[in-house]
Amino acid sequence: MAVGLAGYAVAHTLPAFVVATVVWSVGDVLMVGRAFAIVADLAPEDARGRYLAVYGTSWGVATVAVPVAAAQLLERVGMEGLWVTAAAVCLVLAVAQPGVGRLLRNRAGGSRYAVSRPQ
Repeated sequence: MAVGLAGYAVAHTLPAFVVATVVWSVGDVLMVGRAFAIVADLAPEDARGRYLAVYGTSWGVATVAVPVAAAQLLERVGMEGLWVTAAAVCLVLAVAQPGVGRLLRNRAGGSRYAVSRPQ
């Protein structure tokens, strides 16, 4: 995803924008399903619907908040700065992901993602 977002910073022609969009979209497709699976695994069985609803609602909040933030960033740093910032945030999150995974596994007592609960 970061490579596709960075591609927007250097794209100046329609084919370049198409390539950046395809790269970003492939990353998005690979990430979204995994994110929903992790949320479902973290939730207790009887609360999966609530966990997924909150996660889905966060996307709705982002749909409102991000354009406002992006407009401010666009005004301050320009088009290239906007896309480089988006790519950098994506890259930082990708680098942080293994650490978060380890934290969740340690919390779950070694299982993949599920949070251990007293029976």
